[in-house]
Amino acid sequence: MEPGDLPAVCAIAATCGVGLGSDASFKALLPRYEVFVAALENGQIAGFAAAAPLSVLAGEADGDGSEGCFWIGALAVDPAHRRHGLGTALLGAVTARANWFFCRALGLSDAREANAIRFAERHRFLAVDPENWTPALRKQISAQCPDGASLGERRLLIRWL
Repeated sequence: MEPGDLPAVCAIAATCGVGLGSDASFKALLPRYEVFVAALENGQIAGFAAAAPLSVLAGEADGDGSEGCFWIGALAVDPAHRRHGLGTALLGAVTARANWFFCRALGLSDAREANAIRFAERHRFLAVDPENWTPALRKQISAQCPDGASLGERRLLIRWL
């Protein structure tokens, strides 16, 4: 992500409802996440992904279940540009970066939204039962829950690399 990309990324986040819709909230994430953008041929930003090693995000000691997981905090494509491979390209960039960190899995949480479910299924993500969530995963999913939402409204998805 380039410095001038922030307004476009925040606009996409707001449009897609990923909870990062203001510049201030998104800027707060930047020190912890790497942000990847998908741009059209004309340079217009059409999507983004924010991801990082779960061990960096969890900030806890070994043994908390954060080792080897690269967490996708957000992946969003402007609705006007969906179904053209941008989400897949962003996922590919995140996967390449996860491999650089020798991660064994990608993890993400969604709100059981139909488009997100289809995307995850197409890309070999598997749902994990809540009783199998590690402390680090539970903490990360809790942090992503909107105010007033319960963990039961979220799904944990893992894709083995």
